[in-house]
Amino acid sequence: MTRLTLHPALHVDLVTFRYKRASATLRDFSWTFPAGRTLLLGPNGSGKSTLLRVIAGLLKPSSGRVAYSSDTNAQMTKLPARQIGYLPQESPRVRGLSVQQQVEYSAWLAGLNLNLSKTSIEAIDRVHLLDKLRTPTTSLSGGEARRLNLACAIVHSPDVLLLDEPTTGLDPVERINLAEIIGNRMGAENIITATHEAEALMDVSTDIAILVGGKITDSFPATNSTSEWLDRYRSALSRENHS
Repeated sequence: MTRLTLHPALHVDLVTFRYKRASATLRDFSWTFPAGRTLLLGPNGSGKSTLLRVIAGLLKPSSGRVAYSSDTNAQMTKLPARQIGYLPQESPRVRGLSVQQQVEYSAWLAGLNLNLSKTSIEAIDRVHLLDKLRTPTTSLSGGEARRLNLACAIVHSPDVLLLDEPTTGLDPVERINLAEIIGNRMGAENIITATHEAEALMDVSTDIAILVGGKITDSFPATNSTSEWLDRYRSALSRENHS
């Protein structure tokens, strides 16, 4: 598999997407996500999930493109689907399969055909589910199912990892567990986490981008204090409500 070069930036360039019989969720959207862990913060309905699905190639925009470039080569190149990992809001579990079997199936779907067992066990270990290898997926708790799907998203060692509301619906302990796992970078150069629950993920992020009304309205390093990012988030929401 061809890998991205050093420290790639992910570019979303003039993307427009609308659902049937609806106004555009994204209109001429452009943004560059630097290498690292970006927290895409925004309220429900702001376009976060739509943006991630466009980047993942699950939704086709009516215009625009998603591409990457490296520090050493300014030319942008289309991002191959195999280099993307995607964790949806839902935690699908394939009935009749064990944890290991579902991750192996995801690896096969991603184009891997060698060492499926070894690769899958390594991914399962990274999400702390080794003790559940042979457990039926339908027997997992909500937090375990979320970690299972994260293993499915990283089993093929993607360069770009997209996480859609990963901590929503989890209890406090599972939120902390998942945040710690995400903080280990999961091997991806670019991790974009879309959420409206920032507290658990703030310490494991490098950058914050605020998405309101289908547009990035503010961005800043995640090193800013909690009070500052909350103030900037409230300010972005207030501007949108009065626009």
